[in-house]
Amino acid sequence: MDDLFSYAAAQRGKEAGMAQVEQNAAPLFSDAAEQAIREAALQNPEVSINDIWPALEQQGIRTHENRAAGPVMVRCAKRGWIVKTDRTVRSIRSTRHKGDVRVWKSLLYKNETSI
Repeated sequence: MDDLFSYAAAQRGKEAGMAQVEQNAAPLFSDAAEQAIREAALQNPEVSINDIWPALEQQGIRTHENRAAGPVMVRCAKRGWIVKTDRTVRSIRSTRHKGDVRVWKSLLYKNETSI
């Protein structure tokens, strides 16, 4: 069967690409991004990578491959901090040309407001 329209082949390609990007990411970036995601998830009912980039920039942390943030988000989801929603928002990064980024629901957020 031709893999051109195969969901399984597409999934394998996605996983291989994410693994390669994650392997090539600087550990400092991955660790800082993970911490920024955790902090954002503690403080907000929803997060996106838009919430993470300013925190990393403020620390002077950059990566040569911005797609390295994707595997970090997935790792945080596997840790039970966030869960993918079916929603997206526009990227705040000019290099993404307003492309869509995923919105994730925080599983760490505790609303402190009492009724």
